[in-house]
Amino acid sequence: MLGPYSHLSTVSYLWHARKEGTRSIPDDVTKLARIYRFFDIVRGKHRRQEVVNDDLNRALINVYLKNANYQETQRLIDDIKAWDGFKSHRVKLDVAGDVAVSQAMIPAIVRSQVSSLLWALVSAFVLMVVLLRSLRMAVVAIIPATLAVACVFGVMGWLHIPLGVATSMFCAITLGVGVDYAIHFVAARQRAKAEGAENSTLTALRDAGPPILTDMAVVAASFAWMLLSQVPANGRLGILVALALGLSCAFTLLGLASAWHADRA
Repeated sequence: MLGPYSHLSTVSYLWHARKEGTRSIPDDVTKLARIYRFFDIVRGKHRRQEVVNDDLNRALINVYLKNANYQETQRLIDDIKAWDGFKSHRVKLDVAGDVAVSQAMIPAIVRSQVSSLLWALVSAFVLMVVLLRSLRMAVVAIIPATLAVACVFGVMGWLHIPLGVATSMFCAITLGVGVDYAIHFVAARQRAKAEGAENSTLTALRDAGPPILTDMAVVAASFAWMLLSQVPANGRLGILVALALGLSCAFTLLGLASAWHADRA
């Protein structure tokens, strides 16, 4: 955190030739006024005005948070505003800059991303009804990707990964890509069944299984490379998408195949 105290105490420390124990603000008004004067002379008056105004009734404090997210930032702002010192000293706190913009923008984006999940499911379901020409098969095909999204949400809660602009995007990506696995598998099974295969489920696994696995591995690995990003949100998005696609593939090839095989038995 950088503000008036850190700047003025540093000026005092330099003024005393880096003498140990002088990195502080003196209680004496005359000495404090001298520190302000040295601040104006050494760093420039415009620099000092960026920290404290000329009337000495307004100041700017920059707070830096490591691996911050909008939820933790909002919690910090609420805790600061609830501090009793503001009431006893009649101090007013205003939040400005990127923090104010992000705290207003990010929650709105996250809410819209999550709420759009339902519409994405409905759209995908309608398209699958048209493609597969079966209401029952469309329901079956939408299940693996939906379960994968639900499981990843559970993992995020377990690992305390907050929803943000990047991490909330994995839902749409998973539904858009992961649902393809079930579509290919269901279509392969329907084709094998129409051709009179003795075991349409095993035939679909043999024909569509390897391409589905290859597709999942390539796409998931591509997203997993985002772990090398220096932006934590990008890394979390990459691993969440890779995990969700892996689960979609597993629920398709293992879950649907097992369910159909048990139903046939």
